[in-house]
Amino acid sequence: VSTQSTGEQLIRANLLLAEAQISLKLPHQALDTVHSVFIQALSSNSTLIQSTARFLYAQSKLSTCPAEHRHTTFRTLESHLITALAGFLALSHVRYVTELFYFLARLYDEFGMRDDRNKCAKKFRNFYQNLTIHDPL
Repeated sequence: VSTQSTGEQLIRANLLLAEAQISLKLPHQALDTVHSVFIQALSSNSTLIQSTARFLYAQSKLSTCPAEHRHTTFRTLESHLITALAGFLALSHVRYVTELFYFLARLYDEFGMRDDRNKCAKKFRNFYQNLTIHDPL
């Protein structure tokens, strides 16, 4: 096993741990975990690793910021979410695409950004329709 693949395995393990921490409502621990591998993840050749790191970083950062700073924090993290979404769409990663569209739509709704929420919902619908056309359930 090469050093690079071992490094990527370590990054993936940390991202899976952060995902579990978010699921367990431990956003501060998740943020620390993602932050520990964030630069390495963004330097990875893997679109999945990069996109996952961006998504988990944004999720944990938004979960840990004070309510009065949530909108500002979202606006600074929005580019990470859009970039992660583009990566997941390129990979046709159904679970992450679904989770990220839902996460974005909820945030847009929370901040009164109805047009962005509706665009997000429409893009998801188009993604899902294309998916079911090529791979019916």
